[in-house]
Amino acid sequence: MMGYGMAKNVRQKIPKSSTLYVFDLNKTALEKFVEETKNDGPVKVVSSAKEVVDNAVCNPTQSS
Repeated sequence: MMGYGMAKNVRQKIPKSSTLYVFDLNKTALEKFVEETKNDGPVKVVSSAKEVVDNAVCNPTQSS
């Protein structure tokens, strides 16, 4: 789980071809996030935190 700013940073740092899955109870915040990151790559709003986890891809060998 992360905050708005961290999620925005992640969206800007991952490849534009990668989809970022997001969930929040605050629909206004989600709409704002999608609008603010629309040029950074795909963002998919999902209906639960579980759905975010189900779509997660972990690459522990990836370096920054």
